[in-house]
Amino acid sequence: MTEEEAEQAVRNGRPMVVLIYDADEPDARRDLEEGAFKDEEVAIAARFFDCLRMSADTAAEDRVAKETGTRAPRLIFLRPNFEVVKVLQGKVSARQVVDAMGRTLKADYENSLAAAAKAQKELFKERTALEMEREKLQRLEERMGKEPTAARRAPLVKERDALQEQIAKLEAALDEREQALYLLKPKLA
Repeated sequence: MTEEEAEQAVRNGRPMVVLIYDADEPDARRDLEEGAFKDEEVAIAARFFDCLRMSADTAAEDRVAKETGTRAPRLIFLRPNFEVVKVLQGKVSARQVVDAMGRTLKADYENSLAAAAKAQKELFKERTALEMEREKLQRLEERMGKEPTAARRAPLVKERDALQEQIAKLEAALDEREQALYLLKPKLA
């Protein structure tokens, strides 16, 4: 991370996860990314963090990363002030990553990863229901296209318009709730 990127990260006020990888060993990086980072809980937790990748060569010169060891791959969990909370090296599990993210987040924020995961699962269910409404809208539009006269299409047009409005409202409400879910809530001093 350049000093400019570091300053931007501080201005964002977000915790960070830095993946240090060995450019000569792409399989180790891939295993880590496809293992731990494909997990649903890790993906949800990652939305609270700035997630960065850094080669081991660059990390060796970085003011923070060079103090965390030389082994790659490794994950560094940082508070917004660049204080290292946890370093995980080698093969790590999704559980270890979520635990480290949780500890890092708790240092400065009131957000709960468990509550976020539960809320995100509920949002997913509601988005699935919304998709069913979109499918219903598509079937309705197909029926409209088969009607030979405007008079026979008129009630379907009214139904379609009402359904489109309902879908738009539901989608806006879901988007708003999801954005609010991932707002960082700093601890009061």
